[in-house]
Amino acid sequence: MSWVVIIDARVQGVEVRPIKLAWHFLIHILIGTAIFVGIGIAYFALHLFVEWLEEHKISPPVIVVLRMLEYLVFGVDALSYSWFVIILGLKFGKEIYKELRND
Repeated sequence: MSWVVIIDARVQGVEVRPIKLAWHFLIHILIGTAIFVGIGIAYFALHLFVEWLEEHKISPPVIVVLRMLEYLVFGVDALSYSWFVIILGLKFGKEIYKELRND
């Protein structure tokens, strides 16, 4: 797909560099999202484990500590993903600005 877009852009006389930058940005977003989804799955597994422990009447201090860990993992994952997207978006914007300014 990407080669078709690049070849088509060359044929039409469009600058290829911004297209490559956009493609690079998209790939980074997809890979980063997959990593953060993996961490989210770990959070969900921990959540199910805590629920299972509660059903089996495990002592409350253990449940409280695991709940705190569960919320910590979720919060750090959400904040890290937000930071990742913001930083990557700013870098992409900077590269596009530099590229368009050079034309």
